[in-house]
Amino acid sequence: MLPSAVQAHRDSYGKRLHQSGSPTSINSNENNYYGEMKRLPLMLDGYLKFQSLRKASYALLVGGGNFKSWDPEFIPQSTYSNAKKSSQMVTSLLYDMVNEFFVPFTNFPPEDKKILFEQFSVLFDNAEKSYNTFKAYGHIENNDKVILADGGYVKLDEIYKYYINSLDVNADPQQLVK
Repeated sequence: MLPSAVQAHRDSYGKRLHQSGSPTSINSNENNYYGEMKRLPLMLDGYLKFQSLRKASYALLVGGGNFKSWDPEFIPQSTYSNAKKSSQMVTSLLYDMVNEFFVPFTNFPPEDKKILFEQFSVLFDNAEKSYNTFKAYGHIENNDKVILADGGYVKLDEIYKYYINSLDVNADPQQLVK
């Protein structure tokens, strides 16, 4: 892959502002490849560290490791309390990752950091949940389960069960769903 072909600046319609070399002019020298992409390896290292810390934190918060198996039979049902704790923990770890490994982020003013992180974290979280749901249930036709932040699932037609036995919910689960 030619990184400059992928990362070329584009106008508002998605067209490249300048032409890159032909697709067959790929240089297989790995040093040149990483020479052009100076920040991507650092970001990858940050994401791998984030995954490791998240896995260890899940074991402490929720009581057991999540994402051990993508077999739908072994995925637990999610609860509001677990998902809330997991979301708070993931948000904190994600902020640390972005602050440490996404180089220009640390130089922004605090107000800009807040706005950028809010937008990034929502997209990141939704992308991960969507990917995890596809990985676990993508092969099942008419699937109505979604993987949430705690690694458990919730059935879309039984969302009230998500709130049952939750320490943080003081109302009737059926009323919360409405």
